Amino acid sequence: ADSNTARTAPLIATQSALRWFADACRIGKIYKIGQAVHIQAHCFGDDNTRAIPVALTPRGDRLTVAWGKTPVEELRRCR
Repeated sequence: ADSNTARTAPLIATQSALRWFADACRIGKIYKIGQAVHIQAHCFGDDNTRAIPVALTPRGDRLTVAWGKTPVEELRRCR
């Protein structure tokens, strides 16, 4: 699969980390409002660390992802 764009890159989440597109992140704070999970991610790259707000919201068999300033993407479940 082509993972060169935010739309085609896999979102990988563990208990302590997130990886999506060009970012590798450690999970800071995490909380839930309604169906949405909000995460303060501490992401690494280019010799610096930056905090990125992430929101994950289920929409049927898809997941809406808001990642910092990246426009909202709707991802589908891997098969």
